[in-house]
Parts: sequence; C-alpha cells; structure tokens
Amino acid sequence: GPARARPGSPSAGTENMAFQGDLRNLGLPTVFQNLQQNLQSGTLKLQRERDERYIFVNEGKLSMTSRAVGAATPVGEYLVRSGKVTPEDVGEAEGRLRKGARLGSALERAGKVSAGDVKDAVRTFVEEELYELFTWSDGHFEFKEGSPPEDIFDAEVRAADLRLDPNAI
Repeated sequence: GPARARPGSPSAGTENMAFQGDLRNLGLPTVFQNLQQNLQSGTLKLQRERDERYIFVNEGKLSMTSRAVGAATPVGEYLVRSGKVTPEDVGEAEGRLRKGARLGSALERAGKVSAGDVKDAVRTFVEEELYELFTWSDGHFEFKEGSPPEDIFDAEVRAADLRLDPNAI
C-alpha cells in the first residue's frame, strides 16, 4: 500500500516516530523533504535486494552515512583519491592504529593531512553515497528517531560533524 507516516501523538512526547514505506511510492527526495520540514533526528535505513544503507539525519540535515552495520568510513581511500596522502601513508598509519582510533587522526598526528582535509574526505564520501542513493527508484525505507547507533556510524564520520542540506545535493 502507499507509504504513510505514523508519528506519535503530540501529547505522547516519549513516543518515537516511525516512518516507513516503499521508495516506488515515495521517492527519497520526498522522504528527505518530510524529515527536513519536521526537523527530525534519527536513522534512515534503506534496503534494496541485499543492499542496506544508513543515513543519520540531524534536525532535518543529512549528517552521516554508512554502507552497513560495522562498516568503516573509507577516509583513507578518499584522502588518497584527492592526492592528500599516498597509499603507503595510509598503510603506515593503519599499522599504528589502536583499536577504536581514527585513521584521520593518525594521519593528522603524522603531519600528513589537516583536520580540514579529513573532514573534506568524509564529506566527499557522504555526498557520493547520497548521490548514489538518490538513484534508487525501488527499495524500502524506514526512519527511526533517536541517537545514531554506535555500530552503524563510526568515529570517523561522527567526528566530521556534517550538516548537509538535502535540497543542495
């Protein structure tokens, strides 16, 4: 059937808004418009066949993306692509990483990149993910209010602290 928003009643402030549907009925731009107009914060899960993607929306702005639960933000790949570091620089930094540490921070400490370079790399990754998702004409979406799950959005994408306007993408 058609996609329907099911917000909690205004008097029940603790109730989470559940918003889900089929992308054939309600396209991603319309989904984003709804979330933006209502200044929603939460995780939008998109599924198509065996592909699953996540977007964190912060007060209607697009903040983070993830390719899967447990997936790392490929900041090293994007820094290499932009010419800021070599694959060897990334390999050396990865070799020195402690568990849970950010590759971007390690490359900054090594003097290879600036904090701005890392943020730009993460922004490019997030924007490219969003461009690709805008091409999805089918699949299922589900939005859940709340904080970004730790197992979906890694420290790298969290640290970039992006606030992208869905209309500008």
